[in-house]
Amino acid sequence: MERLLILAACMIVSSSVLFAANPDAAPPKGAIALFDGKDLSGWVKRGGQPAEWKVENGYMEVVSGKGDVMTKEKFGPDFQLHVEFWLPKMPPDVKGQARANSGIYVQGRYEIQVLDMFENDT
Repeated sequence: MERLLILAACMIVSSSVLFAANPDAAPPKGAIALFDGKDLSGWVKRGGQPAEWKVENGYMEVVSGKGDVMTKEKFGPDFQLHVEFWLPKMPPDVKGQARANSGIYVQGRYEIQVLDMFENDT
């Protein structure tokens, strides 16, 4: 059975990823929302210690030196993943992977690369 998960089984690996919760939008029927915009109760650092990212105004953002975070809940192979993220606006002279570069690891194995490719012809 396929389940729809919001921010499911993911690990954030860099400072340019920020997750925002839209308090006005209810998750689809059957979805599991892993971030409510209020706290990190569904998240831990890699290794199991409490997550130490910043939560403010409905979003979570990495704090330098506080490590990666991952969901406490584990999921099997059949799911849909919905992730919302924000990338900081970089100056025009910042090119390639020096722009907002991050990723999400699904099930600790597969990376979904999040890279700002604005105005990049390739």
